[in-house]
Amino acid sequence: MMFLLTHLSLLLIYSVVLFVSNKIYKLYNLNKQLKNNDMLLIINFNQNKYITFLIEQFFNNILDLDDDDSIIYKLNNGYTKIILDTYGGDIIANDIILNYIETSNIKLSIYVPRKALSAGTLLALTAEDLYMYNHSV
Repeated sequence: MMFLLTHLSLLLIYSVVLFVSNKIYKLYNLNKQLKNNDMLLIINFNQNKYITFLIEQFFNNILDLDDDDSIIYKLNNGYTKIILDTYGGDIIANDIILNYIETSNIKLSIYVPRKALSAGTLLALTAEDLYMYNHSV
């Protein structure tokens, strides 16, 4: 019985490692493509600051909508193309970002492949060029 439990637990650990490594590999490739095209991806990390911190440390072109400091830093360094896919976020952080964009006269091109709700809508409306699919919200 102990032999079976050991093998089942090893199989479970192996499955989790494969799942996580697959996700990390996809994030790595996505970040590389974003970097090559001077683009940012702004999404939600569901208020989990630990995940936000880890992803932004290793994948610096993938940002959380609530992380106003990182977004302003990237905008200040010439990133003007943004892919926005978000359910919204902290309205205070978004207000800081919007004020920065308005006062610095940055011309943004924002792409909304699926959704830009709530605070994401406000950010999308600051774009000089806004691109959306027919089914985007």
